[in-house]
Amino acid sequence: MKFSKTYLFYFVNFLLWLFLPLTIVAQIRITFPSSRIVFQRDNAGNGTIPITGQYTQSIDRVEARVVPMVSGQGEQTDWRTIQENPQGGFYSGSISVRGGWYELQVRGMVNGNVVTTTELQRVGVGEVFVVAGQSNAQGFFNYGAPSPGDDRVNCVNYYNGTHQNNSLPAPSFVKMSDNSNISPRGLSSWCWGRLGDILTNRLNVPVLFYNAGWEGTASKNWSETVDGGTTSSIYINDTYPPGQPYANLRLALNYYASLTGVRAVLWHQGEADNILNTNANLYASNLQTVINKSRQHFGKNVGWVVARVSHYKGKNSQEVINGQNQTVFNTSAAYFGPNTDEVQIPRPDGAHLQNGGLADAANVWANSLDEAFFINCSPQTGTYPSYSVRCAGGNQLNINVQGPFVSVQWNNGATGSSVNFGPGTYQATVRDASGNTYFTPSITVPNDLQSAPVTIAVDGKVPLCQGSSIGLTSSSSVDNNWSTGATSQRIDVSSGGTYTVTTRNLYGCSSAASFTVSTVNSPPPAKPTINASGALTFCQGGSVSLTASAANEYRWSNGERGQTVAARTSGIYEVRVLDSQGCTSEPASVVVVVNTPPAAPSISASGNTSFCEGGEVTLSSNYSAGNVWSNGEQGTSIKVTTSGTYNVRFRDNNGCDAISNSIKVTANPLPAKPVITAERPLTFCEGDSTVLTSTNSAQYNWSNGARNRRISILQAGTFTVAITDANGCSSPVSDPVTVKTNPLPTAPTISADRTPTICENEVITLTSSAQAGYIWSNGQNTRTVTVNLTGRYSARTVDANQCQSPSSNVIAVTVNRLPDKPTITALGATTFCVGGQVQLTTNYNAGISWSNFQTTQTVTATTGGDYRVRYRDGNNCEAISDPFRVTVHPLPTAPSVISERPTTFCLFDNTVLTITSAGSSFKWSTGDEGRSIKTYSAGSVTATVYDPATGCTSPPSNPITITVNPLPEKPTISVTGSTTICADKSVTLTASQAAGYQWSNSATTQSINANVAGNYTVAAKNEFGCFSSASDPITVRVIQLPNPPSVIAEGRTTFCEGEQVGLRVESPYQVIWNTGETTSRIIAKQSGNYAASIRDESGCQSPYTGAVRVEAKTLPATPVIQKSGIYALQVSNPTEGATYAWTNNGQALSETAAAIRTTQAGSYTVISSIKHSATLTCTSKASAAYEFVLESGNARIGVFPNPSTDGNVTIEALENLSDVTIIVYDQTGRTLMTKTFASLVGQQKLDLSDLPYGTYHIKVRTPTFNESQKIVLSQP
Repeated sequence: MKFSKTYLFYFVNFLLWLFLPLTIVAQIRITFPSSRIVFQRDNAGNGTIPITGQYTQSIDRVEARVVPMVSGQGEQTDWRTIQENPQGGFYSGSISVRGGWYELQVRGMVNGNVVTTTELQRVGVGEVFVVAGQSNAQGFFNYGAPSPGDDRVNCVNYYNGTHQNNSLPAPSFVKMSDNSNISPRGLSSWCWGRLGDILTNRLNVPVLFYNAGWEGTASKNWSETVDGGTTSSIYINDTYPPGQPYANLRLALNYYASLTGVRAVLWHQGEADNILNTNANLYASNLQTVINKSRQHFGKNVGWVVARVSHYKGKNSQEVINGQNQTVFNTSAAYFGPNTDEVQIPRPDGAHLQNGGLADAANVWANSLDEAFFINCSPQTGTYPSYSVRCAGGNQLNINVQGPFVSVQWNNGATGSSVNFGPGTYQATVRDASGNTYFTPSITVPNDLQSAPVTIAVDGKVPLCQGSSIGLTSSSSVDNNWSTGATSQRIDVSSGGTYTVTTRNLYGCSSAASFTVSTVNSPPPAKPTINASGALTFCQGGSVSLTASAANEYRWSNGERGQTVAARTSGIYEVRVLDSQGCTSEPASVVVVVNTPPAAPSISASGNTSFCEGGEVTLSSNYSAGNVWSNGEQGTSIKVTTSGTYNVRFRDNNGCDAISNSIKVTANPLPAKPVITAERPLTFCEGDSTVLTSTNSAQYNWSNGARNRRISILQAGTFTVAITDANGCSSPVSDPVTVKTNPLPTAPTISADRTPTICENEVITLTSSAQAGYIWSNGQNTRTVTVNLTGRYSARTVDANQCQSPSSNVIAVTVNRLPDKPTITALGATTFCVGGQVQLTTNYNAGISWSNFQTTQTVTATTGGDYRVRYRDGNNCEAISDPFRVTVHPLPTAPSVISERPTTFCLFDNTVLTITSAGSSFKWSTGDEGRSIKTYSAGSVTATVYDPATGCTSPPSNPITITVNPLPEKPTISVTGSTTICADKSVTLTASQAAGYQWSNSATTQSINANVAGNYTVAAKNEFGCFSSASDPITVRVIQLPNPPSVIAEGRTTFCEGEQVGLRVESPYQVIWNTGETTSRIIAKQSGNYAASIRDESGCQSPYTGAVRVEAKTLPATPVIQKSGIYALQVSNPTEGATYAWTNNGQALSETAAAIRTTQAGSYTVISSIKHSATLTCTSKASAAYEFVLESGNARIGVFPNPSTDGNVTIEALENLSDVTIIVYDQTGRTLMTKTFASLVGQQKLDLSDLPYGTYHIKVRTPTFNESQKIVLSQP
């Protein structure tokens, strides 16, 4: 089983949680999977979700199920067991589900009961893809990538910006968006987010993408790095990081796909090979190498989908396409992807898809990933390890990583997949047989792993009596193992011995406790006797006292412990007695019978128990005998006529009584006689009415048959009412009420003083025939009324009883409205000058009379004044118009005109003519207006004066004659050079021959140099001094120089000699460096100022950027080791400010100075270092090895040279000494010289030249040091 580093990450994460105090974690947790992970489904549409987690309370089973996040996005499962009897606080298992997008639910069980639950949202089983290729696979930000809309499109949001080729961090799965990274190198959702939307919609499963694309890579870059090698870019003079770009694909497979599984690699590459002119065979060979290696490194025959891709700046390569086709034809599990050379042509920058082109690319990819592809391409599902944690004893945990691993190396030096660790923090590096490497995070083992001490509680008396037992109960409610083999918390024992219980905590660490049961050898006490205080059979509610024979203690079956108990319920009453040792006798017993009382009798009523006064009801018992009623009567039935509550008592043959339910009887009194109230007079006119109202009650019965409390009376008569209350009881009839009516007077006749049709400015008088009492239909109350409103008029007579007669005859009055006032409309201006006229017309075409006595609809007005018109309609009603004013003005005098400029001029020039006469508004024969005008044309010009106050124009002025000279021909312009220039260039423009010139930029020479963008024209001058029209324009286009680019340093710009830094410019244009290089990326190895400019597609070159300063710090000189004493080695060529790192036989020494002292023989080397900053230290090459041999003799001091030929010697101590005395002796021990020094640090020179040649001894002494060395003084 292959092991995923990512999965181990989650496992160790679980361990970290597991070792925390249990009070701060949930009772059950899911440590794997994580939210938004998608596991590859198989071709049957199913997938497996591995599940691990921890629990903090005892459980005997873990179950899981999945529930779709949205209805229809998967199939809900039932609860399924993923592990029985989990151990060590950790559980693991898996669940098989249909493809879908789920909430994962996990619960812990004990004895079939749910004790804890948890859930994790957004876990998927669906489709997983790895993308590889170049820029149109990798993607870019800010190219208009469509953001996926479906919640089920996912990725790992990480960018391998450090170009790691051997590891990736644990994946963090997220919903893909347009600004997501797609690990290990994808930028933005590109076309893959939209492809995800299409696939989730079509397949109804979630989708997960990884992206190993690398911009600008050719097929050879991929094939050359499959074994970790390096390869060079085809665009710039530089190499890719070691192992890249292929390493990202391998990492995506080994670190991600091994965990989630994968359907296929989506290969989108070929543009760079178009530039290289790669032939079909070479391309196929390169791609075949990549496919084979990916399957070897992944260990599975992963499918590949190869897109047909070659388009670059308007050019396609059939050779590259043939190579892609050849790869698919000749490779197993390889499939044709889309032909993207037909997508978004032309492309905005010639190479990359953008905006809508990305959506189009997603569509063609989706077409290739069709139903046949999913049937034929076998998915590769992930494989998952398992692990366990248990107590190892001795305050240690055993961590067992289970799986086919060849190496598990822990940071404390331990190895192996099963290790025992005490308190501390640990980390491991794990490798499997395929070379997959997993780095665990830190694992902290807590200080106290031991189980809480267990105790045994005793229920019973010890020593144990013959034939009895006691209960032993563990203080732990779970995980008990008794020495008897029982696993319950309590056991009952009936024999002597030592009983032990062992418990285990969540880590599996145990605790034990024992209890020894002793026994009593004497027999138990004799069986007691029971005496009853009365009958043992009685009715419920009674009791009897039971008394046991004398004893030490008593144990009754009802729990009481006295000698006497009171029995109140039926049953067997048993008692045991205890002797002084607590031993129990056999039980004695009696039977007590408590008779149940008879069933309570029930009472039935013969009718309604609520009735009116004078009624009755019969109550009957269901028992035929033995009835005693609450009113003292006996018998099965009684008759009740008065209100009250009644029950009956029944006694059975056991003498036990039962009382029935109670029945309430109500005899309701009759209501009082009602009273009638009149709301209106009881005497009224014929046709009117009155209202009678009864006393309030539930029901009413009037003598006229009415049933309401309040009734309307229209006719004379006598009326009574009886009422019925809410109980249905009826009152006596009320006293009668009499109603009377009066007759109406005779209707009058009305007449009019004229015909009833009038105009609205007239009136009519109406008169009633009655002599008194008038009421008119318009509300007036006189005998005669005057009206002028259209309507129907009538009258009534009122008599002495105030009764009104019927209405009189009706006179219909019609009031005709006056016709609308006629209007006058002028068919022209109503104010005009002498000689003018205007027609006036009215809106009526007949019945007309004008104020000038004309009778036509239209009249002509030539004089000023007010005009009116009168109109009479068919009803002889008249209307007169408002007055209409016409005004006639006199004409002004003709003006005088003078010329203010010559009246002879060039074509298109002008002269100015001015009117000197008084006035404010003038009109010219040229059509111009104003006192002065400019005129450009030859001819005769006159003017008139216009009086704005009257609108009248004068006769014309005297004429002025104008002469216009011709212009020269329009010149032409010839161009020397291109009219499109860069901002730092110019172009020469030359005009055709003429007498003179005038350029649009104010120049007057025949030729000019133009360096400003714009349209240039020139005018020619002739012998009249007239200028031509401007020439046709010459447009000069000045291309702005591109902005200086930004230089990006790919690392630190201050480094040590021998190192380098990549400097690059991200621009689609050609890059020119101040070093003379023209690639977009250069390598800076030497100190200097580096600047770049760019040359765009127009050939214009930008200014140089601000310089990037690169400092290559000189390495310290290679040290040379020399011996400087007996114990001393030093660097003979020290570098100022340097520190030194010494080694002896390859082992590092602690000394950092240029000189050291040592007594260890061996091969010494040294390296010098200079620290330039907190982050930069430059180190020299290692020195040549110096073979140091310690001279024989005292190992603590030395003297040299020995022998000495000039008497000068150096004394060297291995350690620093204080308060030093140096004594020189001869061979006989005689002291020849004594020197004292405050200290001896390293070496001390001594002059012995005054001594004769021979052998001497030198002693070095301090309060704590005393060593000697022999010295020979010899001839030279």
